[in-house]
Amino acid sequence: MRYSVLLPAVILIALPLCAEGGAPPAQPQKTAQAQAQKTAPAQPAAAVANQPAAQAPEDETYTYSSGNRRDPFLSLIYVAKASQKKTRKITIPIEEYDISQFKLEAVVKGKGHYALVKLPNGKHYILREGMTAGSNGGKVVRITKDSMVVRETTTDLRGKKYTNNITLRLRQEEE
Repeated sequence: MRYSVLLPAVILIALPLCAEGGAPPAQPQKTAQAQAQKTAPAQPAAAVANQPAAQAPEDETYTYSSGNRRDPFLSLIYVAKASQKKTRKITIPIEEYDISQFKLEAVVKGKGHYALVKLPNGKHYILREGMTAGSNGGKVVRITKDSMVVRETTTDLRGKKYTNNITLRLRQEEE
């Protein structure tokens, strides 16, 4: 009950103070140049024309020559440049998935060995030796009666290339 009387009283006291706008706005400060113009006597136009033009100081430019030193703003850890990365164009759906996601379903022997691979999306594809498979651009190196070997070449952050042979077995041990 006390607050219901106190709150309107505070509002009534503060309202006139806000309406007045508070303190008057501050006068703009005059710059030293404006003050100097007022105090200096006016020169005739002929005298101004005879004076040589004031020379502006030339801007000094600084260029950094690194010589044989490394750039101090580059990272010490090698990061492969985007221009060096080869962007692969995916031509077939078998290049969208990682090799570890493939399941070797069957191997057929004909003029060579053919491998029937099932992708995570449920579709099946037939692979031969030399075909590209996997998201890292792996090549099917060898197909035997019970396995398929895919060789992937990857590059780490320092630019070192690694070759990884991934073997898919026809009948994986069930645990």
